[in-house]
Amino acid sequence: MHARKDRCILLRFILRHFARNESGAIAIMFALMLPVIFGILGLGVEAGLWFKERRELQTIADVAAVSAAIENSYGATSTQLTTAATLEAGRNGFDATTDTITYVGTPTSGTYAGNTSYVEVSITRTLNTILSQVFYSFNPTTTARAVATSGGTTNACMLSLNTTAQKAIEISGNGSITATGCILASNSSDSSAIEITGSASVTTDSISTVGDYLTSGAAVLNTTSAPITGAPTINDPYSDLPVPTYSGCNQSEYKVNPSGNITLGPTLPTTPYVFCKGLDIKGTLNLDPGIYVIDGGTFNLNAGAALSGTDVTFILTSSTGGGYAKYTMNGNATVNITAPTSGDYAGILMYGDRAGPYQDNVLNGNATTTFNGALYFPSANLTFQGNASTGSTGCTQLIADTIKVGGATGITTAGCVSAGATLITSGDTQLVE
Repeated sequence: MHARKDRCILLRFILRHFARNESGAIAIMFALMLPVIFGILGLGVEAGLWFKERRELQTIADVAAVSAAIENSYGATSTQLTTAATLEAGRNGFDATTDTITYVGTPTSGTYAGNTSYVEVSITRTLNTILSQVFYSFNPTTTARAVATSGGTTNACMLSLNTTAQKAIEISGNGSITATGCILASNSSDSSAIEITGSASVTTDSISTVGDYLTSGAAVLNTTSAPITGAPTINDPYSDLPVPTYSGCNQSEYKVNPSGNITLGPTLPTTPYVFCKGLDIKGTLNLDPGIYVIDGGTFNLNAGAALSGTDVTFILTSSTGGGYAKYTMNGNATVNITAPTSGDYAGILMYGDRAGPYQDNVLNGNATTTFNGALYFPSANLTFQGNASTGSTGCTQLIADTIKVGGATGITTAGCVSAGATLITSGDTQLVE
């Protein structure tokens, strides 16, 4: 009896002691809390990674918006804006497996909501979960939004591509320019990148130069808006323009005599008609639509000459790598030529091969001179002398390494869209949201 009573007393003692013993509680609590701790740590680590991805996504949205804004300044369609934004995003880390461009178009909210001069781009990214996905079942996303504008664009009907030259655009003597609906622009960083001297007169919407400009003597500069200095460079709009593939000569040292009235043209509009060793026009030459290659020598229009053609492009080049063709026009010649409105050379009236040397191409125009298209000499000088005009509905763009004007010249981009010409634009593209 006593032994049984003693066992009961011992059992009660052991149970009371066990209930009061806390030596293993921390281990048990830690084991129970461990999944929660790992979940919190995982979420904290991944939150830092998500913040980094959010910044990367914002950068992608920013560059996509800028690219779309540039296209918007050229009047691009909604599809073209999306394409431009997608391409630029792809160059900057856009991943189609996790990223989605949810919107490209006119801003729908914010300060510029409804303003078609601005473009909004929104991109959503599905964020990666590594540790936290063990404890939480969710698919976090983040969205970046950017709004950009081209800052307004202005057509440049005269552009010097040289980046360092003094007098990259020189208007001197009795030179006079009336540039309708467009500006004069120079990519030169020189302090006298554009010089207007003597008794020269310039009337234009504005002038734009990376460097600065100078007027001196009795020169007059009339602009609708203030000249822009320290401006960004304007990209060469025809930088990828090729010289067409051709072989042989249709004519060699060809001359049109004063009494001649000749009509020529290629068999096919896409097959170049080739004049080797120059083209000398003293009479009348009528050209059918097509591409005309001057392979070496001088493309010369003499006094009394007449040249006409619609949908024509002249390529001044060399098949030998030397003796590149150049252009010379006498002031008493009559010219009425228009660039094609479609194809590889849409809007290009005359192209001096960029592989050629720096040499002078001279146009001595008069009141009966019409150049409807771009005169493009990226590695050479272009000199305008005498009086030349395109009329109020024409399209003349002078694009050359350097440009000189010494006569009364009327130029305009009014008809450039219908002429098929790429409009050179200037504008300070920027992010605004």
